[in-house]
Amino acid sequence: MDLRRVRTWDGLTGLAGIVLLVSLFLPWYSAGGQDATGWESFTVIDVILALAALAGIASLVAVATQRTAAIPQAVASTIAPLALVAVVLAVIRLLNLPGGADTREAGVWIGTAAALALFAFDAKAMRDKRFPAVMRPKLTVETVPTPAADGTRHDVR
Repeated sequence: MDLRRVRTWDGLTGLAGIVLLVSLFLPWYSAGGQDATGWESFTVIDVILALAALAGIASLVAVATQRTAAIPQAVASTIAPLALVAVVLAVIRLLNLPGGADTREAGVWIGTAAALALFAFDAKAMRDKRFPAVMRPKLTVETVPTPAADGTRHDVR
């Protein structure tokens, strides 16, 4: 694993995945003085959000462990549909309180922002075709003097 291979957008995608996963453990809603985390509030949505978060983290790991640029590009393109579903579900849960909930807590805001960031950063990572500088081959080109007018070369003995 070489973290020098990680491009900016790939690193931010992994960071957004970590934040989304952590947000599921924070309080999302409260009702009557009782808080409910993301895991307690949902039945299937929490699993989809967790899968999207783990996919973002896996993208970071794939970039750091692979020597070619093709693998991270492929991983980033496979994450996009799952991240889009996570964004839609998080926004719906932000706008529509579940039955019995009175207020939104910090977790729903952080989770929605992290899902949006995961999708946006992954989209930018897909479009980033730069090859990390650490992976570029180091070419040393030695200049050869031009031949003399009579066709003889002075660099050959």
